[in-house]
Amino acid sequence: MSVILVVDDQASNRDVLTTLLGYCGHRMIEAADGAEGLVVAAREQPDLIISDVLMPTMDGYEFVRRLRDDPALASKPVCFIPPITWSGRPSRWRKNVALLTFSRNRASRRWCWRW
Repeated sequence: MSVILVVDDQASNRDVLTTLLGYCGHRMIEAADGAEGLVVAAREQPDLIISDVLMPTMDGYEFVRRLRDDPALASKPVCFIPPITWSGRPSRWRKNVALLTFSRNRASRRWCWRW
């Protein structure tokens, strides 16, 4: 299965994602902010990176900019998760989650809605 890096400053959000995706057989790795995410991504070379947008040390946008500047990481797909709370009803959460997928070409962005 895939290696997936989850970058989020909220431990509870990381726990939910790593539990759900880990249950599907993926190897999950975590980072608490963008700066740590860059180090972990360089070391582990994940197949997919899921990142929060709003983080204290380095936000998701800067994290992706720096990923794209590194030739070894530039082609890694990144999905943003919007600021949400996991305490809401799961059905409501599923309807409101949007993942922004960045391709190699920064100008080419696709919105993927998961219902």
